[in-house]
Amino acid sequence: MKHVMAAIAIVAAVALAGCGKGSSSSSNTTTNPVTITIAPTSAFVATGQTAQFAASVTNNSNTAVTWQVNGTTGGNSTVGTISSVGTYVAPATVPSPATVTVTVISQADTTKSASAQVTITPGASAAVNPAAAVVPAAGQVTFTATANGNPVAVTWSLTCHSSVAGACGTITAAGVYTAPLSPPPGGDVLLTATTTDGSALPGGASITVQFSKGTLRGQYAFTFSGRNAGNFFGAAGSVTLDGSGNITGGTEDINRGGASSVTITGGTYNVGTDGRVNASVQTSNGTQAWQLALVNHSRALAIRFDNNIPASGTFDLQDSSAFSLSAVQGSYALRVSGINAQPTPRSFASVGAVSANGSGVLSSGLLDINNGGTASSNLSVTGSYTAPGTGGRGTLTLSSSFGTQTFAYYVVDATRWKLVETDASLVTAGEAQKQVAGPFTTASFTRSFAFLFSGASSQGPLGQGGLFQLDGAGNVKNVQFDLNNNGNTQSNASVSGTYSVTDAATGRTTMTITVNNTPLQYVLYPQTANALNVVEVDATYLTSGIALPQSGTFSSGTFQGNYAASFTGTDLTVSPGELDISGQLVPNGGSAVAGTLDINDNGATSSGAPVNGSYLGISSTGRGTASLSSSAAALKTAGFFLYLVDSNTALFLESDSNRVLTGTVQKQY
Repeated sequence: MKHVMAAIAIVAAVALAGCGKGSSSSSNTTTNPVTITIAPTSAFVATGQTAQFAASVTNNSNTAVTWQVNGTTGGNSTVGTISSVGTYVAPATVPSPATVTVTVISQADTTKSASAQVTITPGASAAVNPAAAVVPAAGQVTFTATANGNPVAVTWSLTCHSSVAGACGTITAAGVYTAPLSPPPGGDVLLTATTTDGSALPGGASITVQFSKGTLRGQYAFTFSGRNAGNFFGAAGSVTLDGSGNITGGTEDINRGGASSVTITGGTYNVGTDGRVNASVQTSNGTQAWQLALVNHSRALAIRFDNNIPASGTFDLQDSSAFSLSAVQGSYALRVSGINAQPTPRSFASVGAVSANGSGVLSSGLLDINNGGTASSNLSVTGSYTAPGTGGRGTLTLSSSFGTQTFAYYVVDATRWKLVETDASLVTAGEAQKQVAGPFTTASFTRSFAFLFSGASSQGPLGQGGLFQLDGAGNVKNVQFDLNNNGNTQSNASVSGTYSVTDAATGRTTMTITVNNTPLQYVLYPQTANALNVVEVDATYLTSGIALPQSGTFSSGTFQGNYAASFTGTDLTVSPGELDISGQLVPNGGSAVAGTLDINDNGATSSGAPVNGSYLGISSTGRGTASLSSSAAALKTAGFFLYLVDSNTALFLESDSNRVLTGTVQKQY
């Protein structure tokens, strides 16, 4: 702009001196021909900036003019534009050549014109300070902007790899930036400062948001299942964290062959920048150690890190507005697993669905059970539930021909509860999730699924994983089935199958797949987001788990970014018994994976173990293989079958003879 003002002053001085440069007139002096001039006759204008030109028409009462840039009326985005009053706006980038011609033409005599030469220069940008900032989740930093070394008024804006409102954080008009509670995907936020007077080009700064103590703020429901001194253990509860590293209270129901309730009285927690959390939780029954892998502010994958209690579970932010009897309403799909403790401990799993009326009554329910290899199918269920209290805790009772089961439940939100059984005979834990709307028919199930089931066989611990498609007409297609039976693996078996909806209200569906001439029978119940709760009901194996609907296209590039990870199962070699792992995995979108894991191997803990490995052969259906190695004795090397659900979620089944591990990874955001 200084160049423009200087040019205006020069032209004014020349005009006063009587110089005719920049004007055009007729040689016919007897008729007072039209004369037109332009000022300034030259200018330097930065990209995106403006310059004002003036025209003077004499010897005619019609003083209207037409403005052009490089011969185009009004100009264009390449060479710049000009308005009807002579306001020129330079293009966003320097054209080639960099000098353009602004021409003004008399409308009274279109043969009369005057021109100015305009040179476009790279524009000066607003400078933002700091130019880069690393900000902890929920933390703050103040930004300022200058142009040509002077403070300038700007409008601030934020962009990141998320379209969710508030995911990038917030910024005030004064430049005070507050980071979100969860880092956005990739953790990167772009801050843009746009000058309010257009005196400079927009400037920017980069912000990196990292996990911090502030990420964990609020009341969270949790479940754990695993082993306590070799016996099966299940727990569910609610805990409150203050966002500053302190645990302020909560409650927990525990079943280790006899149910009890403890009060969470306090504790502390620390959060690493990779989302790994260690917590010391004080209860009325002693101190517990937890390790979490944060997915985001609302969810974490969790393990117990005590020397005598290896266990794994989940950790979800609670919505206190759903802590009422009326909020617990609608049809819910249930899935629990554990052991039947009496008279001899044996594996147990069940799935089903019940309808809650919002007033404490459960009705129209069905239940399918595998009790140590003995199936009880299509059982009618009724029951009741109490109103959740301030921690979201309530109790519920299920009655069927199998018997009466009692549970403590903890509300996550209106769509989900966490469950732990509290009666004397069964030690189970699990979840209930709201079902998608029915009624259900065979045609209701038309999609591809990735699945992961765990349980037992007569040989020992068992894992199943793979892919299948339900075609809407009763056929199970494109099945890829992998098995780890006590360390003996079977890969990508030949499979065929059928399915049938047996109850329109609950969506209860039976599925039979034949694996290498062995028929395996399952019962499915639909839940939130088209996922399926599954229990196996044949005499060959006892498994249960979940089938997740796949979406998107798949390749090695689908699997990249930062993922929270959780693996659970049995160590068969190093320290035989329960093995639970949490942490972070970072696949690079090609073939390599790195990360850090926390491991509880039957009570022997390893914290912060570096891990690296590879993943290969991800097909268009989402199946591949992976290998991991770490410094921890419990996981020196491990091979896996890998199943992509989408770009945010993947399932793992160990493929070697060292362990029977099943795992889930979820992208951090």
